[in-house]
Amino acid sequence: MDDYKNFKSDDEEISMEELLKKNENKFFSDTGKDIVKAIIVEVGHDDVTIDIGSKSELYIDITEFLDENNDLNIRVGDEVEVFVEHRSSIGISKVSYKKLKLMKTFEDLKTRFEYKLPVNCKVVSENKGGFVVSISGIEGFMPISQIPFGIKKEDLKNKNFDVLILDIRDNNIIVSAKEYENKIKEKKAVELKKKLEIGQKIKGKVKNIKDYGVFVDLGGLDGFLHISDMSWIKVRNPKDILSLYDEVEVIITDMDENKEKISLSLKNLQKDPWSNIKFKIGDIVEGKVLKIIKIGAFIDIGNNIEGFLHISDLSWIDKIHKVNDVLKENDIVKVKILNIDKTARRISLGLKQIEESPWEKFVSVHKKGDRVFGKVTSILDFGVFVEIEKGINGLLHINDISWDKTEKITPDMFKKGEEIEAVIIAVNLKDRKLSLGLKQKNVDPFLKYKLKKNYDAKIELVEKDKIIVKLVDNLIGTIPRKFAAETNIDLQSKFKIGDDVTAKLVKIDIKNRELVFSIKDYLKEQERLDVKKYMEQEKPFNPTFAELLSDKMKDKLKDLKN
Repeated sequence: MDDYKNFKSDDEEISMEELLKKNENKFFSDTGKDIVKAIIVEVGHDDVTIDIGSKSELYIDITEFLDENNDLNIRVGDEVEVFVEHRSSIGISKVSYKKLKLMKTFEDLKTRFEYKLPVNCKVVSENKGGFVVSISGIEGFMPISQIPFGIKKEDLKNKNFDVLILDIRDNNIIVSAKEYENKIKEKKAVELKKKLEIGQKIKGKVKNIKDYGVFVDLGGLDGFLHISDMSWIKVRNPKDILSLYDEVEVIITDMDENKEKISLSLKNLQKDPWSNIKFKIGDIVEGKVLKIIKIGAFIDIGNNIEGFLHISDLSWIDKIHKVNDVLKENDIVKVKILNIDKTARRISLGLKQIEESPWEKFVSVHKKGDRVFGKVTSILDFGVFVEIEKGINGLLHINDISWDKTEKITPDMFKKGEEIEAVIIAVNLKDRKLSLGLKQKNVDPFLKYKLKKNYDAKIELVEKDKIIVKLVDNLIGTIPRKFAAETNIDLQSKFKIGDDVTAKLVKIDIKNRELVFSIKDYLKEQERLDVKKYMEQEKPFNPTFAELLSDKMKDKLKDLKN
């Protein structure tokens, strides 16, 4: 009410008292002949008896003397003014106390509207688009857009407010508490600007909340609190921190020259937690889940520090597709600090790291070459996945199923859920990958083959330039045209599929697992052996004198005698 008393009209040269006096004089000059003085003679239950100096007393309904609180503020002997409603040849027959009061009030309101002076009103009821108000008994209307700042509309009924009149037309009065507050705010702003300083703590009231921050009424001026300045922990929604009309203490961080744009901070009232962070890598801490996104969760680990838990660090065993399957917002969880980046102000957290990695445990007791048992979990074109332990899956690649390169995975070779024995051929702890093999359970037959040795084989395929043969252990060999027979011969006419052949191994390509044979070399070798055998049988015994003297020859002669 102090603001109301000190309120001035737009015409600073005219006081409120002068304006009201001017209004009263004007009113009496226009309607004075219809106003008479009366003395309260009796206050009854329903009526008030008055004496206006005529031959007879008049009666006025007692309700005309009740104020807005239904209190009766008159007593016998009081002098009042009343409005003459009916006058006849014999005198005044009807008067009204209330009508005169309303007429005076209405004239007063017109003067206040003209000079933009405030009035006090009481909210009576809610109406479509706003509220019905009573101004000294006269009904007015306050649109919902003009209600007082900081008060919810459901709390307005029966409340009194100072307002400005926006319009008076055809006895309809439109008022605004918002406009009155803006007038007061303008006056306060002038004084407030003289006091504001950067670094100053100041209290205010939240007047508007946006996605990017909050506008705060500082008591005459508005300041802006950006979402990034609300807390040292990242704020996703300002409404998580503040509500409309909240009283809040902030600190001024910046202002323009005219102090029209004022930047505020809530977090700067507290020390930057990153300036002396006490957490260490490896610490196990308890935190609250603040926000869940597709790739992980943000967690408040205390001391206004926030960390990020990636989806890949939720479980050693289960493959998590949705973070919500494991965590919910506001959950309290224990996590391990994996990394701290003070420059970027980021902390990486792990949930699965609270327990020992099943891979580290597996590697501690298994090595390359070990045989393990597991169940087939899926069968694909390129191989078979096998679960060795819970969370430990290995790949049995198609190339490691059989030494026979021609063997393919068929539907009946493996069954899902079937238990198989395999050999560990590689372990990648970093990427948590395990390679398995079946063929490694047996010695590689490829290693049994030696150069310049002869081997039997069966012809599998005859092509223009080569012959493909299969060896007894199902390995495949190649006989190029130049090693097959005479140069100009037609291979397909000389060799048939299913024929048995013997050939000499002339090349071993370990990298490509290729064996190259030669029929020609085998045949040439057989020719030399046959000639040698023949020559050894036909050669006469004519030893030289020196041979006869040698021990070796003596032994040979002894054999001949026998």
